[in-house]
Amino acid sequence: MNHAGRNRSIFKTVFSVSSVLLIAKLLGFVKQIVVANAFGATADTDVISLSQGIITDFEFLIAQTMITAFIPIYISVKENNQDEKHFVSNVLKIFGIISILISSLIFAFSPMVSKIIAPSYSGEIFDSLVHNVRIYAFSLVILVITAIFNALLKGNDSFLPGEITSVNQSLVFIVCIILFSSSLGVQTLILSFLLYAAVNLFYLGMYSKKYWRFELRGFTFDDNVKRLLKMIAPLLFSYAMVYINQLVDKILATELGGGTVTAMSYSAVLTNFITGFTGAVCGIAFTRIAQNIARKDDEKTALIIRYFITFFVTILIPVTIISIVNAKDIVTAVYGRGAFDSAAIESSTYALMGYGGMFIPCALRELFTRLQYGYQDSRGPTINSTISIVVNIILSIVLSRFWGILGITVASTISVLISAVMNIVSSRKHNRYLKISDFKQDMIFWLIGIGACICVKVLICKYINIQNTYARFCITAMITLSIYGVVVLPVILRVLKGRNLYRNS
Repeated sequence: MNHAGRNRSIFKTVFSVSSVLLIAKLLGFVKQIVVANAFGATADTDVISLSQGIITDFEFLIAQTMITAFIPIYISVKENNQDEKHFVSNVLKIFGIISILISSLIFAFSPMVSKIIAPSYSGEIFDSLVHNVRIYAFSLVILVITAIFNALLKGNDSFLPGEITSVNQSLVFIVCIILFSSSLGVQTLILSFLLYAAVNLFYLGMYSKKYWRFELRGFTFDDNVKRLLKMIAPLLFSYAMVYINQLVDKILATELGGGTVTAMSYSAVLTNFITGFTGAVCGIAFTRIAQNIARKDDEKTALIIRYFITFFVTILIPVTIISIVNAKDIVTAVYGRGAFDSAAIESSTYALMGYGGMFIPCALRELFTRLQYGYQDSRGPTINSTISIVVNIILSIVLSRFWGILGITVASTISVLISAVMNIVSSRKHNRYLKISDFKQDMIFWLIGIGACICVKVLICKYINIQNTYARFCITAMITLSIYGVVVLPVILRVLKGRNLYRNS
């Protein structure tokens, strides 16, 4: 397949996944609006958020480690005509046992775990946190197995089912809140979480059934499993550092007053609309990258990287600017009703402003991290991630003392930027076709576009006085996006046409 044809195929896949992701995120917004309207941002919602976070953080640690190591090795197994279903069976056994052991430890030591994540809690609120942690503990097993099925589908170029799980989650939460919030109160969120986990396990398990089998015979410690475990070791450390970083942020947030943890989670939902999109697209890129690396085609790998860099930077520049300068309007429009009061709006606004600058660095970090994983190099990304996380923890502690919740989220953005830069540098040792000079022409359009967006915002603030939040945000966003679109139109057209964006040197 020629370069243009291949990029058209990539763009078609990205468009399909983006469409489903857009629906999923819009439903996610609706879900969060329903949650905010029903329960607001209180100490009770903080307890739910923290207890869920323990499980989802562990799930992130195990699932991301497994997915990242699994996909390139699984593709290599297929390329070499080995028994990939036997490999999958071994993976299911390994991570099933690991998740059961971790769940058991979380259940047994729930008071200790609760004290670590919320040292300022005591009395009834602490007992409630311990109780919720125990309820959630064994859902980790379901989430990890679901992640394996999702990785298996991605490894077979089936990306849509994994994004549809977000639709399932939102629908389950919305229905449960409508039906049970009056009788169960905030405990409805626990029921919703457990129910959606079970629904997605069944859904992805059935959808991926043709790609796996569970063998009753014992575990086989073959070369593929050894490669998997060898790659997992540094990955586990890397994602453990991410978990520690998230833990520190939550501890700092609990010290800033009731509702702060929830406010951060609400703003994270807004930013996850973007980071979820970039993560899904990077997942597509990762599979393509792993396929070409397995075929030892570095030039095609570099072409895919260039394509996605241009795609990400072009669409995320205006999104970044709008998210920062219109943060209060966004939070008010999405959450500003019911139990979500002015204090919650202010906290969520500061959190969104701090997170807003991480979109482009996050996309580049994920893209170049996956490139290194494609070359089965997990050591480089681990070192880079560790350095950036140490910086993040230090900055979070320092900046939170001066800027509160804004300081925590700004520290996260700076950390992501540092990690992105280091991953770009370390990736170049694997592929000599990656060159910054390839983007000189586009950088001119991007810089002019940034200037145009800033000028538009200044002029709107100076000459247009609109009191209605919804109207002000919509008009500002539409004008900003329109002006930016005109400025960078040549770049947009090249991306949309899926043509070869750069000449190979």
